[in-house]
Amino acid sequence: MKKQRYIDFDSNLCPPSLREELSFYKLALKPFFWRFVSVILMMVLIWVGACISPVLQKYLVNNLVDADRTGVIIFGILTAFALCVARGGATFQNLMSSMLSVKVGAYLKKLFFRHLLQLPLGVVESAGSGYFGQRMHLDIDLAAYFLSNGIFQLGLNLLKLCGALILLCFYAPRMMFATCPVLLVFLVMTWFFRRRQFALSSRISEATAEYRRLTQNSLDRLTLFKSRASESRVDHRLSRNLKKLTMLRISRLRWERFYTFLLQLLPAAWSAVIWSYGAWKVIEKSWTLGDLWAVSGYLLLIFSPGKLFFTGLLNKRNSDAAIARLIELRKMLPEKSAVGEQKISVVSNNGIDFDGISFAYPGGRKVFDNFSLSVAPGEHVGITGPSGGGKSTLGALLLRLYDVSVGEIRLGGVPLRQYPLKVLRRSIGYIGQSAELFYASVRENLSHGTSYSDAKLIEALKKAGMEERLKDNPDLLDLHIREDGGNFSAGERLKLALARELLRKTRVLVLDEATSALDRESEKKVLSLLHSEWKEYTVLFISHRNFDSGQMDRIIEIGRN
Repeated sequence: MKKQRYIDFDSNLCPPSLREELSFYKLALKPFFWRFVSVILMMVLIWVGACISPVLQKYLVNNLVDADRTGVIIFGILTAFALCVARGGATFQNLMSSMLSVKVGAYLKKLFFRHLLQLPLGVVESAGSGYFGQRMHLDIDLAAYFLSNGIFQLGLNLLKLCGALILLCFYAPRMMFATCPVLLVFLVMTWFFRRRQFALSSRISEATAEYRRLTQNSLDRLTLFKSRASESRVDHRLSRNLKKLTMLRISRLRWERFYTFLLQLLPAAWSAVIWSYGAWKVIEKSWTLGDLWAVSGYLLLIFSPGKLFFTGLLNKRNSDAAIARLIELRKMLPEKSAVGEQKISVVSNNGIDFDGISFAYPGGRKVFDNFSLSVAPGEHVGITGPSGGGKSTLGALLLRLYDVSVGEIRLGGVPLRQYPLKVLRRSIGYIGQSAELFYASVRENLSHGTSYSDAKLIEALKKAGMEERLKDNPDLLDLHIREDGGNFSAGERLKLALARELLRKTRVLVLDEATSALDRESEKKVLSLLHSEWKEYTVLFISHRNFDSGQMDRIIEIGRN
């Protein structure tokens, strides 16, 4: 089945509309409204200090020329105060912006990770969980930086630019109008470069996420590669991906440096013309030296924030690409909960009915076509059949990880769609082939968000057959499980998973090839545990092995359609 990403690598990703952008800003900044306002107020204070500084400097220079001691002292103090407000405020604003960036990033990651958890399993599997996680974190870091830093810098530089143009209009209107064409050239340049910047930023972020996913995937399967002495092949694969990423980054760097060069060249050439004109006006005594100083200060106040403003507009395209992907992710609909009775809070009994169901994976072949099966409450049913016959799919459909296209599945006589998802899944225990364990302590794996006493946890471990491990390690509950569960054998991992389900007391237990890594003797112990601890509960035991007589109440063989 061909995998589809939620944003295809070569797709034409469109920038978000203004309405979508504002909606995203509202979502991200709503919990930090007053902090955001305080940074804006600080930004305005910095702008005021920066704008009045050239005026004060003009009077300071004129008083120096006139040897007015009192005026020099007064305007010297005022100029120093304005500079302190502008520069000291900028430092404080950077600190506040950085703190806001951390908080916004953490909030968005929490929000979007929660949304990822609510997406249908098929959506996450089609893109790959590693890709989703890497892509989401990269995008949020870019978006959070812009929302807490870039947006303020853009605003501050725009205020400085507008303030300088207004004040220059009073002191030297001809120069103000003569400077406008340079700003217009800046705008045209930025408009030309921005589309290329957006496309490159989007592709770089995609390639970065893909490279990180490949790296993590390779490290997770390091045992396989070492056992086959195929490290060089893995290295070649990663190097090829890294080369593509590097070329994209170099391409964006060239565009950015060329753009920066043009931004530096035009103001430098125009400033030389202005200084020459101003010097001539001073010689003619049409201007004072203070006038020339003030005009040059306002030119600096125009070109310096102007360059930063238009550079910020270009760099904004990096965050636009990230925000566009986050908006697309946000639009992905979560799993649908119950469509019928919403007040169901508990499963009444544990009988299961698959009534004429049909199902096919997206883009794949049909797994079930008018399939029916009834499991009585408390019945232990063994399900066997060839690979690809749909054994594991039954468990996924029962948990509503996927929904049938035709037919109906009932639990306790109630259609699954009428149960809230939380109620349904808390009533069904599931143990897969790898007996999924978390990178955490044994206690955390068994509790899984629920508070149990140590005595209860140890009792569950003993019932699951972990007595020997407890004897060897009395502090087993505090032992940290590795990422791959390598400090436990396959049988012990299964026993830990069974202990976890014992604590949950689920009404239905689905074992999906859970004993495939065990020998026959170990499998018999697991079956004995099921008969003793789950004798009143319904069990679906999925296995590619044939069951011995008496191991299950009933054995169902599912063939390939």
